[in-house]
Amino acid sequence: MGQSRSEQPLSIKVNAESSTVRVGSSVLIDLSVTNLSRTDLNTGTSISELTGMDPNYLYDVRDRAGHEVAKRVYPHPELAVGHAILGTLKPGESVTLKQEISRLFDLNHPGTYSIQVSRRFPENHKDTLVRSNKIVLTITP
Repeated sequence: MGQSRSEQPLSIKVNAESSTVRVGSSVLIDLSVTNLSRTDLNTGTSISELTGMDPNYLYDVRDRAGHEVAKRVYPHPELAVGHAILGTLKPGESVTLKQEISRLFDLNHPGTYSIQVSRRFPENHKDTLVRSNKIVLTITP
């Protein structure tokens, strides 16, 4: 049985810096995360130097037909290092993270794509999956 949105510990809102991007350009999204709980939330992470992305967030990127977009393949990902970022969100606080989603997914083909972000959050020994809104992005030639 899932939790209702009002019972979720945080909310995630996704915005694209631009809804239309040229092939080969960086695709940047903003993740706005808000603490909806009554307690401090640990938002610490280790950012991958390979992708520059926060691995705590799950990215669902699909083409117009609903097929998952392939992730980029990097040589020797086992050699990638990361850097830790410590953080806490107090009740009611928000933080916005800039994510270059084109470093994680192959968005080098013209088309329309949907993007949704989620994060697993263990709260009181329960595993809660919090999902963002979906946005639509167009890649032009």
